Amino acid sequence: MRHSGQEDHQTEVLRQELIDGYGLLPQQILREAIADYHAKVKSQEKEQPQEVLALTTAREAGLIIDY
Repeated sequence: MRHSGQEDHQTEVLRQELIDGYGLLPQQILREAIADYHAKVKSQEKEQPQEVLALTTAREAGLIIDY
């Protein structure tokens, strides 16, 4: 997945806030983020046709680049 430097910086700031402010471990953050993303995809699956979901998910994962 391609991200801008600004997005990467923002992600790092948020991650560090979770670690410093809430005592979370990096593994906990990643595990919960993956679980949340999985739930989001599953809920979209119920609302969208499979083809649209596959394209959206692939685009979000950086597998499809729009020019």
